[in-house]
Amino acid sequence: MTARTARHHDLLLFLAATALFTLALPAREFIGFETRFALFVQEMLRTGWTLFPHTHMGPYPDYPGTSTWILYYLSRLLGGLSLPVAVIPSALLSAWTVVMTWRIGALEDQRWAWAGVLALIGTEAFFQQARTLSIDPYVMALLATSMWILLRVDHENRPLPVLGLLLLQLAALAVRGPIGLVVVTGVNTLYLFATGRWRQGFFVGLRALGALLVGTGLLLLAAWIEGGEPFVREVLRMEVVGRFEESRDPLGTYWIDSFGNYFYGYLLAVPVVLLAIFRRPGLTPQGRRLLLALVIWLLVILVGMSVPATKKARYILPMAPAVALLAAFPVLALQEGRAWSLLWRATSFLLRTLPLLFLAILPFLPPLLARRGIDLTLNLWSLAGVLLLLTWLAWSKKMERVEPIHHFLIATAVVVAIHVLLLEPFNWKKQTSAHFVHQVETLRTREQAELGFFRIGADGAAVVYLVNADTGDRPRFFTSRPDPQQLSRPLLLVMKSREARRHFSDQVPVVEGVMDGVEMSVIRLSPTSGATSSQRNQ
Repeated sequence: MTARTARHHDLLLFLAATALFTLALPAREFIGFETRFALFVQEMLRTGWTLFPHTHMGPYPDYPGTSTWILYYLSRLLGGLSLPVAVIPSALLSAWTVVMTWRIGALEDQRWAWAGVLALIGTEAFFQQARTLSIDPYVMALLATSMWILLRVDHENRPLPVLGLLLLQLAALAVRGPIGLVVVTGVNTLYLFATGRWRQGFFVGLRALGALLVGTGLLLLAAWIEGGEPFVREVLRMEVVGRFEESRDPLGTYWIDSFGNYFYGYLLAVPVVLLAIFRRPGLTPQGRRLLLALVIWLLVILVGMSVPATKKARYILPMAPAVALLAAFPVLALQEGRAWSLLWRATSFLLRTLPLLFLAILPFLPPLLARRGIDLTLNLWSLAGVLLLLTWLAWSKKMERVEPIHHFLIATAVVVAIHVLLLEPFNWKKQTSAHFVHQVETLRTREQAELGFFRIGADGAAVVYLVNADTGDRPRFFTSRPDPQQLSRPLLLVMKSREARRHFSDQVPVVEGVMDGVEMSVIRLSPTSGATSSQRNQ
Protein backbone atom coordinates (compact mmCIF):
# COMPACT_ATOMS: atom_id res chain seq x y z
CA MET A 1 0.00 0.00 0.00
CA THR A 2 1.50 3.35 -1.09
CA ALA A 3 1.62 6.31 1.27
CA ARG A 4 -1.10 8.12 -0.69
CA THR A 5 -3.35 5.05 -0.74
CA ALA A 6 -2.79 4.59 2.99
CA ARG A 7 -3.85 8.18 3.68
CA HIS A 8 -7.02 7.75 1.62
CA HIS A 9 -7.72 4.48 3.41
CA ASP A 10 -7.24 6.11 6.82
CA LEU A 11 -9.54 8.99 5.86
CA LEU A 12 -12.32 6.66 4.72
CA LEU A 13 -11.98 4.56 7.87
CA PHE A 14 -12.05 7.71 10.00
CA LEU A 15 -15.18 9.03 8.29
CA ALA A 16 -16.95 5.67 8.47
CA ALA A 17 -16.18 5.32 12.19
CA THR A 18 -17.34 8.89 12.87
CA ALA A 19 -20.61 8.20 11.06
CA LEU A 20 -21.11 5.03 13.10
CA PHE A 21 -20.47 6.82 16.40
CA THR A 22 -23.06 9.48 15.56
CA LEU A 23 -25.59 7.06 14.02
CA ALA A 24 -29.15 7.60 15.32
CA LEU A 25 -27.87 9.86 18.08
CA PRO A 26 -30.96 11.56 19.56
CA ALA A 27 -31.10 15.22 20.60
CA ARG A 28 -32.01 14.13 24.12
CA GLU A 29 -31.23 15.67 27.48
CA PHE A 30 -27.89 15.06 29.20
CA ILE A 31 -27.93 12.16 31.66
CA GLY A 32 -25.55 10.45 34.08
CA PHE A 33 -21.97 11.65 34.17
CA GLU A 34 -22.61 13.77 31.04
CA THR A 35 -24.43 16.31 33.19
CA ARG A 36 -21.33 17.52 35.02
CA PHE A 37 -19.41 18.29 31.83
CA ALA A 38 -22.50 19.83 30.23
CA LEU A 39 -22.87 22.12 33.26
CA PHE A 40 -19.24 23.22 32.82
CA VAL A 41 -20.01 24.33 29.27
CA GLN A 42 -23.32 25.99 30.19
CA GLU A 43 -21.58 28.04 32.87
CA MET A 44 -18.81 29.09 30.48
CA LEU A 45 -21.36 30.11 27.85
CA ARG A 46 -23.11 32.27 30.46
CA THR A 47 -20.12 33.81 32.21
CA GLY A 48 -17.36 33.69 29.59
CA TRP A 49 -14.03 31.91 29.26
CA THR A 50 -12.33 30.72 32.46
CA LEU A 51 -9.12 28.84 33.24
CA PHE A 52 -11.00 26.07 35.07
CA PRO A 53 -14.53 24.80 34.45
CA HIS A 54 -17.17 26.29 36.74
CA THR A 55 -20.40 25.05 38.31
CA HIS A 56 -22.92 26.74 40.60
CA MET A 57 -20.37 26.20 43.38
CA GLY A 58 -17.60 28.13 41.62
CA PRO A 59 -14.43 26.80 39.93
CA TYR A 60 -14.26 23.00 39.77
CA PRO A 61 -10.90 21.52 40.78
CA ASP A 62 -11.02 18.00 39.34
CA TYR A 63 -10.35 18.80 35.66
CA PRO A 64 -8.29 21.31 33.68
CA GLY A 65 -10.34 23.60 31.48
CA THR A 66 -9.09 22.24 28.14
CA SER A 67 -11.97 19.92 27.20
CA THR A 68 -14.49 22.53 28.35
CA TRP A 69 -12.84 25.17 26.13
CA ILE A 70 -13.19 22.87 23.12
CA LEU A 71 -16.92 22.35 23.73
CA TYR A 72 -17.37 26.04 24.55
CA TYR A 73 -16.08 27.11 21.15
CA LEU A 74 -17.91 24.29 19.36
CA SER A 75 -21.18 25.34 21.03
CA ARG A 76 -20.69 28.96 20.03
CA LEU A 77 -19.85 27.93 16.49
CA LEU A 78 -22.79 25.51 16.11
CA GLY A 79 -25.50 27.55 17.81
CA GLY A 80 -25.55 26.20 21.36
CA LEU A 81 -24.90 23.12 23.45
CA SER A 82 -26.78 19.91 22.69
CA LEU A 83 -25.91 16.24 22.87
CA PRO A 84 -25.00 15.94 19.16
CA VAL A 85 -22.66 18.94 19.53
CA ALA A 86 -21.18 17.65 22.80
CA VAL A 87 -20.46 14.22 21.32
CA ILE A 88 -18.40 15.58 18.41
CA PRO A 89 -15.01 15.46 20.26
CA SER A 90 -15.69 11.96 21.63
CA ALA A 91 -16.76 10.66 18.22
CA LEU A 92 -13.78 12.19 16.39
CA LEU A 93 -11.23 11.02 18.97
CA SER A 94 -12.71 7.51 19.01
CA ALA A 95 -12.66 7.41 15.21
CA TRP A 96 -9.00 8.46 15.29
CA THR A 97 -8.35 5.66 17.78
CA VAL A 98 -9.94 3.22 15.32
CA VAL A 99 -7.49 4.42 12.65
CA MET A 100 -4.53 4.05 15.03
CA THR A 101 -5.69 0.54 15.99
CA TRP A 102 -5.81 -0.44 12.33
CA ARG A 103 -2.37 1.01 11.71
CA ILE A 104 -0.86 -0.83 14.68
CA GLY A 105 -2.33 -4.18 13.60
CA ALA A 106 -1.42 -3.59 9.95
CA LEU A 107 2.25 -3.37 10.91
CA GLU A 108 2.05 -7.18 11.13
CA ASP A 109 -1.00 -8.25 9.13
CA GLN A 110 -4.03 -6.46 7.66
CA ARG A 111 -6.37 -9.31 8.61
CA TRP A 112 -5.39 -8.81 12.23
CA ALA A 113 -5.84 -5.06 11.83
CA TRP A 114 -9.40 -5.41 10.53
CA ALA A 115 -10.35 -7.94 13.19
CA GLY A 116 -8.87 -5.61 15.82
CA VAL A 117 -10.90 -2.67 14.53
CA LEU A 118 -14.09 -4.73 14.69
CA ALA A 119 -13.26 -5.97 18.20
CA LEU A 120 -12.61 -2.38 19.29
CA ILE A 121 -15.94 -1.10 17.98
CA GLY A 122 -17.63 -4.14 19.51
CA THR A 123 -16.13 -3.44 22.95
CA GLU A 124 -19.10 -2.05 24.87
CA ALA A 125 -17.28 0.56 26.98
CA PHE A 126 -15.50 1.96 23.91
CA PHE A 127 -18.67 2.22 21.83
CA GLN A 128 -20.53 3.83 24.73
CA GLN A 129 -17.84 6.46 25.34
CA ALA A 130 -17.65 7.23 21.61
CA ARG A 131 -21.33 8.21 21.67
CA THR A 132 -21.43 10.32 24.81
CA LEU A 133 -19.95 13.46 26.35
CA SER A 134 -16.71 12.22 27.89
CA ILE A 135 -13.09 13.31 28.33
CA ASP A 136 -11.60 9.82 28.53
CA PRO A 137 -11.38 9.36 24.72
CA TYR A 138 -8.75 12.13 24.72
CA VAL A 139 -6.22 10.08 26.68
CA MET A 140 -7.12 6.92 24.78
CA ALA A 141 -6.46 8.60 21.41
CA LEU A 142 -3.20 10.16 22.62
CA LEU A 143 -1.92 6.87 24.04
CA ALA A 144 -2.87 4.94 20.89
CA THR A 145 -1.05 7.52 18.76
CA SER A 146 2.09 7.38 20.91
CA MET A 147 2.16 3.58 20.80
CA TRP A 148 1.72 3.55 17.03
CA ILE A 149 4.69 5.93 16.76
CA LEU A 150 6.85 3.67 18.95
CA LEU A 151 5.86 0.50 17.10
CA ARG A 152 6.35 2.07 13.68
CA VAL A 153 9.82 3.22 14.77
CA ASP A 154 10.63 -0.39 15.66
CA HIS A 155 9.15 -1.74 12.44
CA GLU A 156 10.91 0.70 10.13
CA ASN A 157 14.13 1.18 12.15
CA ARG A 158 13.58 4.91 12.44
CA PRO A 159 15.04 7.21 15.12
CA LEU A 160 12.83 7.72 18.16
CA PRO A 161 10.79 10.98 17.79
CA VAL A 162 11.30 12.18 21.36
CA LEU A 163 9.70 15.58 20.73
CA GLY A 164 6.58 14.00 19.23
CA LEU A 165 6.16 11.71 22.24
CA LEU A 166 6.67 14.63 24.61
CA LEU A 167 3.98 16.67 22.84
CA LEU A 168 1.51 13.80 23.14
CA GLN A 169 2.32 13.44 26.84
CA LEU A 170 1.85 17.19 27.36
CA ALA A 171 -1.49 17.04 25.55
CA ALA A 172 -2.60 14.27 27.94
CA LEU A 173 -1.58 16.48 30.87
CA ALA A 174 -3.46 19.45 29.44
CA VAL A 175 -6.71 17.57 28.98
CA ARG A 176 -6.76 15.15 31.92
CA GLY A 177 -4.31 16.59 34.43
CA PRO A 178 -1.25 14.82 35.88
CA ILE A 179 -2.85 11.37 35.71
CA GLY A 180 -3.26 11.73 31.93
CA LEU A 181 0.48 12.27 31.46
CA VAL A 182 1.31 9.44 33.85
CA VAL A 183 -0.87 6.96 31.92
CA VAL A 184 0.66 7.78 28.51
CA THR A 185 4.23 7.98 29.80
CA GLY A 186 3.91 4.82 31.89
CA VAL A 187 2.94 2.67 28.91
CA ASN A 188 5.57 4.29 26.64
CA THR A 189 8.51 3.94 29.01
CA LEU A 190 7.72 0.44 30.22
CA TYR A 191 7.51 -0.74 26.63
CA LEU A 192 10.94 0.75 25.92
CA PHE A 193 12.35 -0.87 29.06
CA ALA A 194 10.81 -4.26 28.19
CA THR A 195 12.43 -4.20 24.76
CA GLY A 196 15.88 -3.51 26.25
CA ARG A 197 16.12 0.19 25.38
CA TRP A 198 16.90 1.36 28.87
CA ARG A 199 18.61 4.56 27.83
CA GLN A 200 15.76 5.69 25.60
CA GLY A 201 13.16 4.72 28.17
CA PHE A 202 15.04 6.56 30.90
CA PHE A 203 15.27 9.80 28.89
CA VAL A 204 11.65 9.62 27.71
CA GLY A 205 10.59 9.16 31.34
CA LEU A 206 12.93 11.89 32.56
CA ARG A 207 11.59 14.41 30.04
CA ALA A 208 8.05 13.42 30.97
CA LEU A 209 8.88 13.94 34.66
CA GLY A 210 10.14 17.41 33.86
CA ALA A 211 6.99 18.10 31.85
CA LEU A 212 4.90 16.79 34.75
CA LEU A 213 6.57 19.14 37.23
CA VAL A 214 6.34 22.17 34.94
CA GLY A 215 2.80 21.33 33.82
CA THR A 216 1.60 20.77 37.38
CA GLY A 217 3.20 24.06 38.38
CA LEU A 218 1.33 25.87 35.59
CA LEU A 219 -1.87 24.08 36.60
CA LEU A 220 -1.48 25.30 40.18
CA LEU A 221 -0.66 28.81 38.96
CA ALA A 222 -3.88 28.79 36.94
CA ALA A 223 -5.71 27.55 40.05
CA TRP A 224 -4.26 30.42 42.11
CA ILE A 225 -5.37 32.94 39.48
CA GLU A 226 -8.82 31.34 39.35
CA GLY A 227 -9.56 30.95 43.05
CA GLY A 228 -6.59 31.82 45.23
CA GLU A 229 -4.84 29.60 47.76
CA PRO A 230 -7.97 27.68 48.90
CA PHE A 231 -8.63 26.59 45.32
CA VAL A 232 -4.96 25.59 44.86
CA ARG A 233 -5.34 23.25 47.83
CA GLU A 234 -8.53 21.83 46.31
CA VAL A 235 -6.80 21.17 42.99
CA LEU A 236 -3.92 19.42 44.77
CA ARG A 237 -6.37 17.30 46.72
CA MET A 238 -8.58 16.37 43.77
CA GLU A 239 -5.94 15.89 41.05
CA VAL A 240 -3.03 14.47 43.04
CA VAL A 241 -3.37 13.58 46.72
CA GLY A 242 -7.05 12.62 46.70
CA ARG A 243 -6.56 10.01 43.99
CA PHE A 244 -4.37 7.94 46.30
CA GLU A 245 -6.44 8.07 49.46
CA GLU A 246 -7.77 4.87 50.98
CA SER A 247 -9.45 2.93 48.18
CA ARG A 248 -13.22 2.78 48.25
CA ASP A 249 -13.24 -0.04 45.69
CA PRO A 250 -11.43 -3.40 45.82
CA LEU A 251 -8.06 -3.57 44.06
CA GLY A 252 -9.35 -6.26 41.73
CA THR A 253 -12.35 -4.23 40.52
CA TYR A 254 -11.06 -3.60 37.00
CA TRP A 255 -9.73 -7.13 36.53
CA ILE A 256 -13.18 -8.67 37.14
CA ASP A 257 -15.64 -5.97 36.08
CA SER A 258 -13.96 -5.58 32.68
CA PHE A 259 -15.52 -8.88 31.61
CA GLY A 260 -18.80 -6.95 31.54
CA ASN A 261 -17.78 -3.35 30.88
CA TYR A 262 -15.33 -4.29 28.11
CA PHE A 263 -17.34 -7.18 26.68
CA TYR A 264 -16.54 -8.81 24.33
CA GLY A 265 -12.94 -7.66 23.74
CA TYR A 266 -11.65 -8.28 27.26
CA LEU A 267 -13.32 -11.71 27.41
CA LEU A 268 -11.34 -12.81 24.34
CA ALA A 269 -8.10 -10.99 25.23
CA VAL A 270 -7.57 -12.73 28.58
CA PRO A 271 -7.10 -16.29 27.18
CA VAL A 272 -4.83 -14.89 24.44
CA VAL A 273 -2.50 -13.37 27.05
CA LEU A 274 -2.51 -16.55 29.14
CA LEU A 275 -1.85 -18.81 26.15
CA ALA A 276 0.90 -16.52 24.80
CA ILE A 277 2.78 -17.01 28.09
CA PHE A 278 2.89 -20.80 27.70
CA ARG A 279 2.67 -21.25 23.92
CA ARG A 280 4.64 -18.50 22.28
CA PRO A 281 3.43 -17.99 18.71
CA GLY A 282 6.02 -18.15 15.93
CA LEU A 283 5.84 -14.52 14.86
CA THR A 284 8.43 -12.32 13.22
CA PRO A 285 10.64 -10.35 15.63
CA GLN A 286 8.48 -7.28 14.94
CA GLY A 287 5.34 -9.33 15.56
CA ARG A 288 6.62 -10.62 18.90
CA ARG A 289 7.53 -7.07 19.88
CA LEU A 290 4.06 -5.90 18.91
CA LEU A 291 2.41 -8.62 20.97
CA LEU A 292 4.63 -7.69 23.92
CA ALA A 293 3.64 -4.03 23.52
CA LEU A 294 -0.05 -4.91 23.67
CA VAL A 295 0.35 -7.02 26.82
CA ILE A 296 2.35 -4.24 28.52
CA TRP A 297 -0.22 -1.68 27.40
CA LEU A 298 -3.05 -3.74 28.92
CA LEU A 299 -1.28 -4.57 32.18
CA VAL A 300 0.05 -1.05 32.86
CA ILE A 301 -3.47 0.37 32.60
CA LEU A 302 -5.07 -2.37 34.70
CA VAL A 303 -2.38 -2.30 37.40
CA GLY A 304 -1.77 1.44 37.40
CA MET A 305 -5.40 2.51 37.48
CA SER A 306 -6.14 0.01 40.26
CA VAL A 307 -4.09 2.18 42.64
CA PRO A 308 -6.30 5.34 42.73
CA ALA A 309 -9.17 5.28 45.19
CA THR A 310 -12.06 5.72 42.76
CA LYS A 311 -12.49 3.08 40.07
CA LYS A 312 -14.87 3.62 37.16
CA ALA A 313 -15.06 1.68 33.91
CA ARG A 314 -14.28 4.72 31.77
CA TYR A 315 -11.01 5.40 33.63
CA ILE A 316 -9.37 2.39 31.95
CA LEU A 317 -10.69 3.25 28.49
CA PRO A 318 -7.11 3.87 27.19
CA MET A 319 -6.53 0.10 27.24
CA ALA A 320 -9.36 -0.54 24.73
CA PRO A 321 -7.16 -0.66 21.56
CA ALA A 322 -4.77 -3.13 23.20
CA VAL A 323 -7.68 -5.26 24.39
CA ALA A 324 -9.19 -5.30 20.90
CA LEU A 325 -5.98 -6.30 19.12
CA LEU A 326 -5.28 -9.02 21.67
CA ALA A 327 -8.83 -10.31 21.28
CA ALA A 328 -8.29 -10.48 17.52
CA PHE A 329 -4.90 -12.19 17.75
CA PRO A 330 -6.25 -15.73 17.12
CA VAL A 331 -6.92 -14.60 13.53
CA LEU A 332 -3.15 -14.29 13.13
CA ALA A 333 -2.27 -17.46 15.03
CA LEU A 334 -4.50 -19.96 13.20
CA GLN A 335 -1.53 -22.04 12.03
CA GLU A 336 0.51 -21.79 15.26
CA GLY A 337 -0.24 -25.24 16.62
CA ARG A 338 -3.09 -27.13 18.21
CA ALA A 339 -3.50 -24.87 21.25
CA TRP A 340 -3.91 -21.75 19.13
CA SER A 341 -6.19 -23.58 16.71
CA LEU A 342 -8.44 -24.65 19.58
CA LEU A 343 -8.50 -21.09 20.89
CA TRP A 344 -9.64 -19.81 17.51
CA ARG A 345 -12.36 -22.47 17.33
CA ALA A 346 -13.61 -21.40 20.77
CA THR A 347 -13.41 -17.73 19.78
CA SER A 348 -15.26 -18.37 16.51
CA PHE A 349 -17.98 -20.33 18.32
CA LEU A 350 -18.47 -17.52 20.86
CA LEU A 351 -18.62 -14.83 18.19
CA ARG A 352 -21.14 -16.76 16.13
CA THR A 353 -23.23 -17.65 19.20
CA LEU A 354 -23.63 -14.07 20.46
CA PRO A 355 -26.73 -13.18 18.38
CA LEU A 356 -28.44 -16.44 19.36
CA LEU A 357 -27.53 -15.93 23.02
CA PHE A 358 -29.02 -12.43 23.19
CA LEU A 359 -32.02 -13.53 21.14
CA ALA A 360 -32.74 -16.15 23.81
CA ILE A 361 -32.55 -13.47 26.54
CA LEU A 362 -34.85 -11.03 24.73
CA PRO A 363 -38.25 -12.57 25.79
CA PHE A 364 -37.38 -12.02 29.46
CA LEU A 365 -36.84 -8.28 29.06
CA PRO A 366 -40.40 -6.89 28.60
CA PRO A 367 -41.62 -7.88 32.10
CA LEU A 368 -38.41 -6.56 33.66
CA LEU A 369 -38.79 -3.26 31.84
CA ALA A 370 -42.49 -3.07 32.74
CA ARG A 371 -41.61 -3.21 36.44
CA ARG A 372 -39.60 -0.02 35.95
CA GLY A 373 -42.39 1.59 33.96
CA ILE A 374 -40.33 1.61 30.76
CA ASP A 375 -41.90 0.72 27.41
CA LEU A 376 -39.44 -0.27 24.67
CA THR A 377 -41.72 -2.55 22.68
CA LEU A 378 -40.81 -1.16 19.26
CA ASN A 379 -37.10 -1.23 20.10
CA LEU A 380 -37.28 -4.83 21.27
CA TRP A 381 -39.08 -5.97 18.12
CA SER A 382 -36.54 -4.15 15.96
CA LEU A 383 -33.70 -5.71 17.93
CA ALA A 384 -35.25 -9.15 17.60
CA GLY A 385 -35.35 -8.75 13.83
CA VAL A 386 -31.68 -7.71 13.70
CA LEU A 387 -30.63 -10.59 15.95
CA LEU A 388 -32.59 -13.12 13.88
CA LEU A 389 -30.87 -11.91 10.73
CA LEU A 390 -27.44 -12.04 12.38
CA THR A 391 -28.13 -15.52 13.78
CA TRP A 392 -29.05 -16.75 10.30
CA LEU A 393 -25.89 -15.23 8.84
CA ALA A 394 -23.69 -16.57 11.66
CA TRP A 395 -24.82 -20.18 11.24
CA SER A 396 -25.27 -20.34 7.49
CA LYS A 397 -22.99 -22.78 5.70
CA LYS A 398 -21.23 -19.93 3.92
CA MET A 399 -19.87 -18.68 7.26
CA GLU A 400 -17.72 -21.82 7.50
CA ARG A 401 -15.82 -20.73 4.40
CA VAL A 402 -15.51 -16.96 4.91
CA GLU A 403 -12.58 -15.04 6.33
CA PRO A 404 -12.28 -15.14 10.16
CA ILE A 405 -12.81 -11.38 10.40
CA HIS A 406 -16.44 -11.91 9.31
CA HIS A 407 -17.04 -13.66 12.62
CA PHE A 408 -15.90 -10.52 14.39
CA LEU A 409 -18.21 -8.50 12.13
CA ILE A 410 -21.19 -10.55 13.32
CA ALA A 411 -20.35 -10.07 17.01
CA THR A 412 -19.69 -6.35 16.57
CA ALA A 413 -23.01 -5.89 14.78
CA VAL A 414 -24.70 -7.55 17.79
CA VAL A 415 -23.08 -5.17 20.27
CA VAL A 416 -23.84 -2.08 18.17
CA ALA A 417 -27.48 -3.12 17.67
CA ILE A 418 -28.02 -3.85 21.37
CA HIS A 419 -26.43 -0.56 22.38
CA VAL A 420 -28.32 1.65 19.91
CA LEU A 421 -31.70 -0.11 20.07
CA LEU A 422 -31.81 -1.13 23.74
CA LEU A 423 -29.17 0.24 26.10
CA GLU A 424 -29.24 3.90 25.04
CA PRO A 425 -33.07 4.20 25.09
CA PHE A 426 -33.22 2.29 28.37
CA ASN A 427 -30.64 4.49 30.09
CA TRP A 428 -32.33 7.65 28.85
CA LYS A 429 -35.80 6.60 30.03
CA LYS A 430 -34.39 5.38 33.34
CA GLN A 431 -32.47 8.59 34.03
CA THR A 432 -34.69 11.19 32.37
CA SER A 433 -35.23 14.32 34.46
CA ALA A 434 -36.37 16.98 31.99
CA HIS A 435 -40.12 16.62 32.64
CA PHE A 436 -39.77 16.95 36.40
CA VAL A 437 -37.39 19.91 36.13
CA HIS A 438 -39.71 21.65 33.65
CA GLN A 439 -42.63 21.31 36.07
CA VAL A 440 -40.64 22.80 38.93
CA GLU A 441 -39.19 25.64 36.84
CA THR A 442 -42.64 26.55 35.48
CA LEU A 443 -43.99 26.79 39.02
CA ARG A 444 -40.91 28.67 40.21
CA THR A 445 -41.24 31.24 37.42
CA ARG A 446 -44.92 31.75 38.17
CA GLU A 447 -44.34 32.26 41.89
CA GLN A 448 -40.95 34.05 41.61
CA ALA A 449 -39.61 31.49 44.08
CA GLU A 450 -36.07 30.62 45.12
CA LEU A 451 -34.66 27.18 44.41
CA GLY A 452 -33.37 25.01 47.23
CA PHE A 453 -32.20 21.43 47.72
CA PHE A 454 -32.77 19.49 50.91
CA ARG A 455 -30.18 16.84 51.77
CA ILE A 456 -29.02 16.64 48.18
CA GLY A 457 -25.32 16.98 47.44
CA ALA A 458 -24.22 20.07 45.54
CA ASP A 459 -22.12 17.85 43.25
CA GLY A 460 -24.75 15.13 42.85
CA ALA A 461 -28.41 15.25 41.87
CA ALA A 462 -28.35 19.05 41.99
CA VAL A 463 -26.11 19.01 38.90
CA VAL A 464 -28.71 16.96 36.99
CA TYR A 465 -31.41 19.48 37.89
CA LEU A 466 -29.36 22.56 37.02
CA VAL A 467 -28.26 21.20 33.63
CA ASN A 468 -31.87 20.63 32.66
CA ALA A 469 -32.98 24.00 34.04
CA ASP A 470 -30.07 25.88 32.39
CA THR A 471 -30.98 29.17 34.09
CA GLY A 472 -27.72 30.04 35.83
CA ASP A 473 -29.49 30.49 39.18
CA ARG A 474 -27.57 29.77 42.37
CA PRO A 475 -29.64 27.40 44.54
CA ARG A 476 -29.51 27.11 48.30
CA PHE A 477 -28.62 23.85 50.06
CA PHE A 478 -30.11 22.71 53.37
CA THR A 479 -29.37 19.81 55.68
CA SER A 480 -32.10 20.73 58.20
CA ARG A 481 -35.59 22.13 57.82
CA PRO A 482 -35.37 25.82 56.89
CA ASP A 483 -36.87 28.47 59.15
CA PRO A 484 -39.59 30.27 57.12
CA GLN A 485 -38.94 33.48 59.04
CA GLN A 486 -35.47 33.67 57.47
CA LEU A 487 -36.84 33.55 53.91
CA SER A 488 -37.28 36.72 51.87
CA ARG A 489 -39.45 35.09 49.20
CA PRO A 490 -41.09 31.71 48.53
CA LEU A 491 -38.74 28.73 48.43
CA LEU A 492 -39.27 25.59 46.36
CA LEU A 493 -37.35 22.86 48.15
CA VAL A 494 -36.37 19.84 46.01
CA MET A 495 -35.74 16.57 47.83
CA LYS A 496 -36.08 12.82 47.57
CA SER A 497 -39.62 11.66 48.28
CA ARG A 498 -38.52 9.61 51.27
CA GLU A 499 -36.99 12.74 52.83
CA ALA A 500 -40.25 14.60 52.25
CA ARG A 501 -42.21 11.88 54.04
CA ARG A 502 -39.73 11.85 56.90
CA HIS A 503 -39.16 15.57 57.49
CA PHE A 504 -42.17 17.27 55.87
CA SER A 505 -44.95 14.79 56.61
CA ASP A 506 -47.26 17.68 57.55
CA GLN A 507 -46.96 19.22 54.07
CA VAL A 508 -48.33 18.31 50.65
CA PRO A 509 -45.73 18.39 47.87
CA VAL A 510 -46.48 20.89 45.13
CA VAL A 511 -44.65 18.80 42.53
CA GLU A 512 -43.82 15.11 42.44
CA GLY A 513 -41.90 13.26 39.79
CA VAL A 514 -38.78 11.32 38.89
CA MET A 515 -35.30 12.77 38.44
CA ASP A 516 -32.34 10.61 37.45
CA GLY A 517 -34.32 7.48 38.32
CA VAL A 518 -35.19 8.66 41.85
CA GLU A 519 -38.65 9.68 43.10
CA MET A 520 -38.56 13.36 44.02
CA SER A 521 -40.87 15.80 45.76
CA VAL A 522 -40.98 19.58 46.00
CA ILE A 523 -42.17 21.40 49.13
CA ARG A 524 -43.14 25.07 49.00
CA LEU A 525 -42.13 27.22 51.94
CA SER A 526 -43.57 30.71 52.39
CA PRO A 527 -41.54 33.53 53.99
CA THR A 528 -44.50 34.79 55.98
CA SER A 529 -46.72 32.00 57.19
CA GLY A 530 -44.35 29.07 57.11
CA ALA A 531 -44.89 26.01 55.05
CA THR A 532 -48.17 26.05 53.16
CA SER A 533 -49.99 23.35 51.39
CA SER A 534 -50.72 23.76 47.73
CA GLN A 535 -52.57 21.79 45.18
CA ARG A 536 -50.46 19.05 43.66
CA ASN A 537 -49.02 19.87 40.28
CA GLN A 538 -48.72 16.51 38.65
